[in-house]
Amino acid sequence: MGEAVGFVLVAFGDLESGVNEVLSSSQVFEVLFAKHIWYLTRASRSIVPGTMLLFYENGVGVKGEALVKSVDAVKNFVLQPSLRSFFKVEVLLKTTRRFRNPVSLRPIVADLDFIANKIYWGHSVRNTPRLISRKDYDRILRAC
Repeated sequence: MGEAVGFVLVAFGDLESGVNEVLSSSQVFEVLFAKHIWYLTRASRSIVPGTMLLFYENGVGVKGEALVKSVDAVKNFVLQPSLRSFFKVEVLLKTTRRFRNPVSLRPIVADLDFIANKIYWGHSVRNTPRLISRKDYDRILRAC
């Protein structure tokens, strides 16, 4: 996908915007990936044009990768309007690749440097976006 300027893991889960209004994490991924866009709740200095992103669906695994085209304030919100207030940053994706099967991190936790606590490794993917090394990025891709 080109020479990357950095590598970042982003985690996502179900979105709830009100009573009985839930957009599942799988729906979020499918809708946003198809439109080559991603939303963040806050800005991250780690995500700039040329950054490679890995997308980790909570409880499922890493579902795909993308190259960042641009980062800006949210302009074209494509999810349910009631969710708009949660997101501050719009990331346009230059290229995307869905993985045939989600990559579980559990079998490779011992090999990933960004995961400090190998027993309670889930904490390492909760607070994202998370800058990771090229080595960790490549290790996750090899698990595809």
